[in-house]
Amino acid sequence: MDNIQDLKSFKVPEEFRGRPAYIVQLWWLVQSLLFKPSPQIFYGWRRFLLRLFGAKIGRGVVIRPSVDITYPWKVFIGDYSWIGDNAVLYSLGEIEIGSNVVVSQKCYLCTG
Repeated sequence: MDNIQDLKSFKVPEEFRGRPAYIVQLWWLVQSLLFKPSPQIFYGWRRFLLRLFGAKIGRGVVIRPSVDITYPWKVFIGDYSWIGDNAVLYSLGEIEIGSNVVVSQKCYLCTG
């Protein structure tokens, strides 16, 4: 086995996440405790939480509570778009979703 990869010295590059580690941890807490348990119809609440963490969210955006978003500060969603149940926005890089777009349930968007 000539191509053995040695991961013991791996380190996540600085600025990879786009925010300090404590902000990332805070987002994960907020997502677990305030975002996901929110009632289905609390779309405005979830938009507020995402904007609080730097997401650019347009008017009338519908985001279901079961959506997973890794780094909201790397997410841009245009007006009147819908993000369906159990969709994953794995935003290692920027994710830009236009206006009037549906990201259907269980979709997995990954950048990075």
